[in-house]
Amino acid sequence: MTSFFAPHGTGDLLSRYSFIEPLLAGRRVLEIGAARGTDGASAVALAERGAATVLSVEDDGGGLGRAAELAGHPFVQFRGAALEELPQRAFDLVLVADGAPLAVNPERLAALAALLSPKGYLVTALAAAGGRGLAALAGEEFPTEVPSYESFAGSLEAQFEVVEIATQSAAVGWVIATSAQGDKEPELGVDGTLGGSPEAAFYIAICGAHPSRLAGMMLVTLPHTPLAESAMAAAEALRTHEGCAEMAAGQGTEIARLAAELTDADGRIAARDGALAGVREELEAERARVRALAEVAESERQALLEARSTLERTGADLGARAAELESARVELAARDADLREAAAAARRCDERLLSLDAAARERAVEAELARADAARAGEERASARREAEESRSAAEAARTEAAAAQAEAKHAAGAPTPRAPTPMPRARAWKPRAPTPIKRAPTLATRPERPSPRSRWRAPRSRPPAPGWRPSATSWPRRAPSATSGWPRRTS
Repeated sequence: MTSFFAPHGTGDLLSRYSFIEPLLAGRRVLEIGAARGTDGASAVALAERGAATVLSVEDDGGGLGRAAELAGHPFVQFRGAALEELPQRAFDLVLVADGAPLAVNPERLAALAALLSPKGYLVTALAAAGGRGLAALAGEEFPTEVPSYESFAGSLEAQFEVVEIATQSAAVGWVIATSAQGDKEPELGVDGTLGGSPEAAFYIAICGAHPSRLAGMMLVTLPHTPLAESAMAAAEALRTHEGCAEMAAGQGTEIARLAAELTDADGRIAARDGALAGVREELEAERARVRALAEVAESERQALLEARSTLERTGADLGARAAELESARVELAARDADLREAAAAARRCDERLLSLDAAARERAVEAELARADAARAGEERASARREAEESRSAAEAARTEAAAAQAEAKHAAGAPTPRAPTPMPRARAWKPRAPTPIKRAPTLATRPERPSPRSRWRAPRSRPPAPGWRPSATSWPRRAPSATSGWPRRTS
């Protein structure tokens, strides 16, 4: 932990937090860069003043272990994290202990703005150039190289819509009060006539999208004991060194003697330095030679490592190639087996084709024989029809002659002339049946034996009537015989 009155230390930060206390109630607060300097006391003060949660971070994580050990609080956490690792729009109040880097780092300022909720505020401070705070009274070194107020305010105004500036000034005084009377709070009076014009030690910036509504003046009292102890220690040191001048005057002769001895020693040292220079040169040359040898050895070692790596890769490649060759050999054997099987299948197909070709030729021969038989059957049917027509013509002529003979006989006997007999109806014209379609012949292996087309049964041919045949009165013309059923039955 740094001094209580160090710049941006515990005294400075707690005074600022008292001023912005109206903004803390129920807020999610992020504190940056204060845990190391205050050992976590500033984060605990924020939680005690009404903050809902407090996350105190350091970019490098330094001092967080001690802060977590000394400043334990259920609503306070300490973490080492960069701004990019924090959740965006998750905080209502972001407190940056030292705002000097923000004046020259707009990217970090934009990252801080991204962490704020829509109604959040960024609060930071810049040490005033040439200002003196309580750190000067405590003997602490105050910052001297700081950005200008204009650059600081300009950077903030470029990022936020509303930027409010407050001053933080140091004051020294007394608290004069009577003894307490009951529970009534005493009236507070401030007399600033003896202090003169206050000199700003810090500029406090409150930035956001809306005004913070912070107004008025806050007077924060701090313990004077650290300042008194620092002043007493400085006075004691001054009294201790008051006799140093007299002692120095009395020791002038001794100093001169020592100076002469020092000059002599310098001469001897110079001579030794000359000798050492040669030794150093030789040593440097030897070191250069050793470095060169080391470089050569390192290059050879690298070459050996590369050769070993190459051998290992070559071995791995050879193993992979061997595995690939074995796989190719197995695949080739499988393909040879497939080719042999395919050749056997091709032979079986050829044999099947030959057998089908032979069966087709046989069926073609049978079809040709069937066509020849059908042609002969047609000729026979035509001949039978001609014979039937001739028979019917002969029967008609015979009936006509018989009727004429009967008429003559009755005329001769004086009987009345009979009516001519009603001619018999003609027989229906014979029509050949449609040929039965031939089914596809089975294969040679499954086709059953069947007789040759020449040995099939044939219908008997019709014969002409015997000479002198005459149709009787009950005779009836017959139709031509069928090729399959012989002489047809009588039709009405």
